[in-house]
Amino acid sequence: MGKITQQPDLKIEQIAKALKKTNGIQAQAAKLLGVTQPAISMRIKRSKILQNVCEEISEQWSEVAESIIFHHMLKLKSLPAAMFYLKHKGSGRGYGEKHFVDTTIHLSHDDWIKKLDEPQ
Repeated sequence: MGKITQQPDLKIEQIAKALKKTNGIQAQAAKLLGVTQPAISMRIKRSKILQNVCEEISEQWSEVAESIIFHHMLKLKSLPAAMFYLKHKGSGRGYGEKHFVDTTIHLSHDDWIKKLDEPQ
C-alpha cells in the first residue's frame, strides 16, 4: 500500500507569496511549497484572502494583455487586434458576434398542399 504523507501546515502568507511568485499558477506554487496542487486549490477555496490574491494576479495579467492589444492597435495599426477588441469590448456598439437561428420550415410540395388545405 502507498504511504500517506502529511501535508505541511502552510500559512496563508506563504501560499500567497508562492502564488505571486508563480503568477498564480497553482501547480508551480504547490511545487515551490512542497505540496500538491489540489492542496493549494483547497486552501484557496477556504480562504477569502487567497481568493483575493488570485483575483489580483488575474487582474494584473488582464491589464498586461490589454496593453499589448492597445499597442498593436495604436502603434502597429493592427486590424486583427482592433477587430478582437471590438468583438469583446464593443458589443454595446453593435460589434459583438451575432448568432442566428435558421427558422425556415422545409416542407415538400405535398406537405405544402396539405398545409394550404388545413382550416385556419
